[in-house]
Amino acid sequence: MTRGILTVDVPAQRAQELQRVAADLGPLVTGVETSTRPPWPRGIADTPTPGGWPSRTGTASGCAEGMSIPVPRTTALQAQYPNSIAYVPNQFQTAFGFAPLHRQGIRGQGAHVAVLQFGAGYKESDIAAFATCFGLGTPDVRTVLWDIPAPNDAAQSPGTLEATLDIQSVLTGAPDARVSVVEGSGDASTAELFSVALDTRKMGSLPDAISSSYGSCEFLVQVSQQPGTPGSGSRVLADWVAAAAAASGVSLMAATGDSGAQSCAHDVGSVPVSQPDLLAQVATNWTGYPASSPWFTGVGGTDMVLRRNNALRRQWAWNDRTTIGLPPMAPGTANGVAVTTLPAGGGSGGPSQFYAMPWYQSAVGIPGARRKTPDVSVFAARSLAPYCSARSPGSTGIDGPGCPPPLVGDGWLSVAGTSFASPFLAGAVALANQVGRRTGTGRVGFLNPLLYDAGAVGSSAIADVTLGNNDVLDTR
Repeated sequence: MTRGILTVDVPAQRAQELQRVAADLGPLVTGVETSTRPPWPRGIADTPTPGGWPSRTGTASGCAEGMSIPVPRTTALQAQYPNSIAYVPNQFQTAFGFAPLHRQGIRGQGAHVAVLQFGAGYKESDIAAFATCFGLGTPDVRTVLWDIPAPNDAAQSPGTLEATLDIQSVLTGAPDARVSVVEGSGDASTAELFSVALDTRKMGSLPDAISSSYGSCEFLVQVSQQPGTPGSGSRVLADWVAAAAAASGVSLMAATGDSGAQSCAHDVGSVPVSQPDLLAQVATNWTGYPASSPWFTGVGGTDMVLRRNNALRRQWAWNDRTTIGLPPMAPGTANGVAVTTLPAGGGSGGPSQFYAMPWYQSAVGIPGARRKTPDVSVFAARSLAPYCSARSPGSTGIDGPGCPPPLVGDGWLSVAGTSFASPFLAGAVALANQVGRRTGTGRVGFLNPLLYDAGAVGSSAIADVTLGNNDVLDTR
């Protein structure tokens, strides 16, 4: 007997009725997904939080050289960008071993990377300005639409910085790769956008890698009746699509999140002090989905310092609480209500509540019985210096509309988050697949078994980061 997904296009208020129908159908139906639910995923890019950031060493180049100044112009910007120093493309390329490949002409030619955007848009001139600034050539960026008649308006979109960062992160690693931006409405599901990214009729060719910088903590996915979260049926369907992608030789990666072991903190932000039970739930160690799915490579975050030649000097787990003294939880107010604020400032990850440990983790001796994330981590504490100028009057923060206020000039920002790490890794896959086409070794495909095998044999391509932890809320 085959179980399936019952997908019905009905008003959201009928969802409970459909859930009862699904229960009556028993094993024939795994779950119900309504296409009119509010948007559930949250982008994972973050502007830095207040505090004294550690000094960054290394040599920047390009038109933004000297722009990462320690004291922004206004009091408001000083609070939003304290001692803002971001790394730029040539530094990442050197630190992570991309520069020698680029010098050999391996820059992603012929490769194809897709990035998924839920209600987010971007400004083409911002991408061109970034590429021109750092000598990355003319970017090949195309938009593929799903369930919307036209591209999302970058000036009005709440996720403009997310989309812009995703694209510029891919280009940092693979400047000559084709980047397809799969744009849907905020109502689009993960399964839908991944399905579009695998549709060669829409995409032109099968991507080498697909990256998503959106996600929800598993607790919010679990309580699927809560507005703004996907139900179990949506999750199962997304896993089926992900399995099909792996079978097709497509690498899937997803950002794990930016609030350490307590992934819900980023999704919730604050909890009324009158709801201590809810606070206890969201402050529990939850990991994020879809990064927790065994079919995805969950990409977490590290912190690092470079040498003067941009080589890695030191890496540790990204945790702003231990590095810069970020308060773990703090009192505040929201709309006149007393709340406890939950900061973001660390690479998310931990054991999954949904998935048992997959074979590629158990085979190398990972302890426990549950799926663990992240699978790999990349610097995320203060990542790329993106260029993002599309904004609307009154745009003041990370969630838009449009881009946040610039640190320098009309668009230069300093951004933290695993939203850089995931698409940057997708760029690495693009380079690997370009080499594979040259040598006849084929695509990387399903990345996780290769990562764990490489780590087990001590490959020089994998750095074992053993310093620090991701307990951002200091609950241990």
